[in-house]
Amino acid sequence: RYIQVREKEKLSHNRQIAELEMKALRAQMNPHFIFNCLNSINNFILHDENRQASKYLTKFSKLIRQILDNTDTPLAPVERIVTFMNLYVELEQMRFGNNRFDFEVIIAPDIDPHETVFPTMMIQPHVENAIWHGLMHRQERGKITMAFSRENPHFVSCRVEDNGVGRVKSRALSHTLSPSRKSKGTQNVLESIETFNRQYNTEGAKIIIDDLYDDQGLACGTRVKIVLPDLAQMELRKR
Repeated sequence: RYIQVREKEKLSHNRQIAELEMKALRAQMNPHFIFNCLNSINNFILHDENRQASKYLTKFSKLIRQILDNTDTPLAPVERIVTFMNLYVELEQMRFGNNRFDFEVIIAPDIDPHETVFPTMMIQPHVENAIWHGLMHRQERGKITMAFSRENPHFVSCRVEDNGVGRVKSRALSHTLSPSRKSKGTQNVLESIETFNRQYNTEGAKIIIDDLYDDQGLACGTRVKIVLPDLAQMELRKR
C-alpha cells in the first residue's frame, strides 16, 4: 500500500510538471504568432492600405481574444478550434491574397465537435507552415484541408494537408531567402506532443508527416497528421 501511494504521488507530481511545461510551450507559441500578425499590419500601413489595415486589425483583435482565452485552457472542443482556425486563415488570406488559396474544414460523422477535444494552439503552426512554406512558392491557386477524424475507438486525429511545393523544395527556397530561420512553431508542437504523453501517461500521441507526390513522382504537397488519445473517453473510462 505504501508503494502504491508513493507511485500515485509520483504520477501526480509528473503530471503537474508536464502541465506547467505545456503551458509554457503555449505561451511561446503565442508571441511567435502575434509577431507575424503585427508584421502584416505594419506592411498594410507602409503600403498605405489603411482600409485593409483597419479590417485586419479588427479580425486580429478577435483572434487575440481567443488566444487569451486559450492560454489558460489546455484543451478545447473541435468546434472552438475550427472557429479559431477559420479566423486565423482569413487573416492569412488577407495578407497572402484572397485568391491565392482555399481552406476546407472536414469533420467526420463519428467526431462530436462539442465533446471531442484537442490541445489548443497545436494545429495552427502546421497550417501556418502549409501557407508560408508550401503555398507561398506555388504559382497556381492552392488549397489547405484540415480534417478531424477517428483513427479507432480510442484515438482521434487532425490532418492538415496542402498542395504546395513540398518540404524539399520549400527548405531549399527558405534556405536561400533566409538561411538562419528555423520553424519555432513546429519545434514547439513536437515538444508539446512529448509533454502531452507524459501529462496523460500515454505513448499514443504522435505526429506523422508525409511528403506527397503525383503520378510522375513530383512533389505535390505535404500531409501532417496529429494523432491523440480521445481524452473524453479516457476520462469516462477512469470513472
